[in-house]
Amino acid sequence: MLSFFRLNDPYRLIFVLALLLAFRLPFIISGIPLLITELNWMLIGETLSNGGIMYRDLWDNIGPLSSLVYQTVDFIFGRSQLSYQLLSLLIVFIQAIIFNRLLLINKAYNENTYVPALVYVVCMSTNFELLTLSPQLMSVTFVLLAINNIFKRIDNFTKDELFLNAGLYLGVSTLFHFPTALFLISTLLSLVLFSSAIPRRLLLMTFGYFQLLLIVVLYYYWHDAGREFYFQFFQASFIIDRNPFMGLGSLALILLIPGSFFIISFFKLYSRNYYVNFQVKFQSVMLLTLFAALLTLLLEPNLSAVSLIYLFPVIAFFLSHFFLLIEKRLKAEMVFAIFLILTFGYQAIIDKDIKWVGQLVNFTPIHVGQSPFESVVKDKKIVVLGTELSYYKHASLATPYLNWHFSKIHLQNLGYYDILTDVFKNFENDPPEVIIDLQNVGSSLMQKMPTISSKYRKSGDNVYLLKTSSR
Repeated sequence: MLSFFRLNDPYRLIFVLALLLAFRLPFIISGIPLLITELNWMLIGETLSNGGIMYRDLWDNIGPLSSLVYQTVDFIFGRSQLSYQLLSLLIVFIQAIIFNRLLLINKAYNENTYVPALVYVVCMSTNFELLTLSPQLMSVTFVLLAINNIFKRIDNFTKDELFLNAGLYLGVSTLFHFPTALFLISTLLSLVLFSSAIPRRLLLMTFGYFQLLLIVVLYYYWHDAGREFYFQFFQASFIIDRNPFMGLGSLALILLIPGSFFIISFFKLYSRNYYVNFQVKFQSVMLLTLFAALLTLLLEPNLSAVSLIYLFPVIAFFLSHFFLLIEKRLKAEMVFAIFLILTFGYQAIIDKDIKWVGQLVNFTPIHVGQSPFESVVKDKKIVVLGTELSYYKHASLATPYLNWHFSKIHLQNLGYYDILTDVFKNFENDPPEVIIDLQNVGSSLMQKMPTISSKYRKSGDNVYLLKTSSR
C-alpha cells in the first residue's frame, strides 16, 4: 500500500478518499452513540435557525463561525448525526489534499509523494469522536493554510499577500475555535526564528488577524451583543469552569500508538543528516506547531478525544518522514502495515465496553445517556438549569440558558434587579414547557417572579411544568 502512494500521481487522492471511506464507514454503519458535544452543537444550530443572535439569544462559548455552520446544517438537514459524520469525512479529505499539497509544493520531503495524505486520513480516523463535525476539525483547515504560508516564506516567497493571508487564515481559525489563537504566537515565532521576515510584514500578518476579529466584534456590537460576545467567546476560555470529559491520562492512552510512532519518527529523523537547510526549518516549524497544539489543551473547557485534532497534522508530518526514510520497500510496507493494525486494533479495543479497558479510558461521560424525564420532555421546549444536556435529546431549548457556566451568572444572582429583569424577559419571551432544576435555583426563581410562577406547577422535586401543557 505504501509504495502505491509514494508515486507522484494526483489520482492517488481518489484512493485516499476510498481508504478514508473504508476507515470510517465501519464506525458509522455499526452505529456511534450520540455525543454530548454533538447534542450541544445541534441545539445551537436548531435554536439559531429559528431566529436569534448567538451570544445574545443563546449562551455558549462556541466560535461564531462554528455556530453559523451548525445553523446552516440544521436549516438543511435538521438534527442529523449522519450529516455531521459525512461533512466531517468531506472536510478531512479536503484537509488531506491541502496537507499533502503544501508539503509537495514546498518540497518538504526528498521525494514527491502522497504518503502524507494517506497518513493524515489514518490519524484523523482513529477514534469515533473524530468522525463528527467539531469546531476543532473545521478550524484546523485554516491552521494548515497558515502553515502553508509559513513554508512559502521560509522558501523565500516574499509577497506581502502571504503575510496578510496567513493572518486572515489564523483569524478564521480562531473564530471557529478560540484556543487556536495560540497558533498566531507559534506562527510569529516561526517567521522570526526561521525566516528573514521584516517587522513590517509581521505587523501586516497581525493586522490581518485582528482585522477579521474586529469585523466580527463590530457585527455583534451592531446587534447589541458586543459585550456578550466578548465575555462568552474571548474571556470565557480563561475563566470558565473546566468540565473535562476525559483526563489527560485517558487522552494519552488514546494517543498511545500514533504517539509512540511519532517518538520513533522524531529520533529516526534527527539521527539522519538527510535534509537541506529549508527542510530542517520546516521540521522546526512543525515542532513549534506541536507545542502550540499541546497548549490548546489548557484552553479547552471540555477535554475529550476531539481536543487532540491539532496534534495530528504534526504527527502525520513526522510519520510520513519516518515511512519514507525506510529504504527497503518491503520493510517499509511491513512497518506501515504494523502501524495500521496497531492503530485501528488498539482503538477498536478502547472503544469497546470492555471492563478492564473502561477503567483506563471511560467514554461514558461523552455519551448522551437516558433521561429519567424523557416522557415528560419529549417534543417540547425545555430548559435545564444545570450542566446535564442529555435531557435535550428529544426536546428543544427554550430561553438562552444553554451553557450553565454562563447561565448561573443570572440564575444564581437573582437579588440584582437588572439581572432579575433580564431573566424575567427571557422566560416571558420564550417560555419553556418544562423546567428541569438540577441546581436548586427553581424555588428562588419562582419566588422572585410571581408572574412566571403562576404559569407553572411543580412536579416532583426539581421539575416545573407549564400549566397549559402539563399532563
